[in-house]
Parts: sequence; C-alpha cells; structure tokens
Amino acid sequence: ISLSASIIVSCYNFAAFSDLCMVILAGQSMEDIEIICVNDGSSDHTAEILREWRDRDGRVRVIDRKNSGVSAARNSGMEEAAGKYIGFVDSDDYVSETMYDEMLNIAEKNQAEITICNIQKVDERGNVTQKLTQLPGFPEKIILENNISVFSDISYFACNKLFRRELFKNRRFRKGIHFEDIELIPQLVLDSKVIGFT
Repeated sequence: ISLSASIIVSCYNFAAFSDLCMVILAGQSMEDIEIICVNDGSSDHTAEILREWRDRDGRVRVIDRKNSGVSAARNSGMEEAAGKYIGFVDSDDYVSETMYDEMLNIAEKNQAEITICNIQKVDERGNVTQKLTQLPGFPEKIILENNISVFSDISYFACNKLFRRELFKNRRFRKGIHFEDIELIPQLVLDSKVIGFT
C-alpha cells in the first residue's frame, strides 16, 4: 500500500542527536508516513538506537549499510520508499511536529512537485543563529514558468522540502561530492511546474 510520505534519515554516528531527531519524527501529526533510517556504517551506538526505535514504532524502518556517504545513504532510502512524497532529514535536524502534514496539504492542494518551508539554523542548545527565509513575498502556489526568479530565492537544502516521488525517477544524489543537494535540487526544480510554499 502506498503511503503519503517517506521520510529518509541519513544516520552516521548520530547517537548524540538521535533521540531528539527520532522523537520529533515519530511525533509527526501525519500518521500515514514511514521513517526510513539509513545507518551509514556508524561506529557509535547509532545502530542500536535505531533498532530500538524500529521495535517501538511500526512506521520506522532501518537499513544498515557500509559507510558510503550521505548521497549513497539517501539513494538507498529512496530505493525502499513507498510514499507518494519523499522528505529528507539529516540526523542533526529537527522539524515541527506538523511540518509534513502542512507541506503535504499544500502539495496536494496545489499539485506541487516540490513544497518548501522556511528554515532556521540553531546551535547545540537550540538557540536560533540564523533565519533562512525562503521565497519572501511569494504566494503558496508558485507557477515556475511565470516566476523564474525563485531560483535566486530558494536555498538548496534537502531538509526543508517535500518532493513528489516521480521527480527521482531518473535522478539521484551524486556520490562522492560535497553539497550534493546543491547539485541535484536545481535540476528537480527545473523538472517541476509548480512549487508549493508555506
């Protein structure tokens, strides 16, 4: 059965952040979701923590693989994903408990291939160090052919976006490079007709 969304979490030695990240993902208000945790060859307690979460919550799946980097981890998560939409979270990210619910509603309402929300950088204590406002002044439904300027307003992080799964049919994160999302996400935007924004 297809789910509304698959959230792929690339995990490498993330024991220090794991419980906060997983508590927030497991607490998402959207129930029709799977959380695919890719353990990328961690040498700390990450694998045990993820298995505990899998045993506790039926929506959590764990993929163990030898260390190959974040691109390979995300790509292997996508191979397993059953959701209509795909989101990406790194293990040191956290999101609001209604984030994916809100983004899914906007994606469906506007038939958006990508839906984007605002993002903040925080320090280890949770203090906001930078607010990265996305698409200031733009409406909820952005028709790309009429709004090419969005390319200069979007930050190309993967973690604040929900993607329609078909966008990845012929595209993957390139392995072995830094800033792999900055390379891939503009290509996904070019493949899209509508961007949703909240």
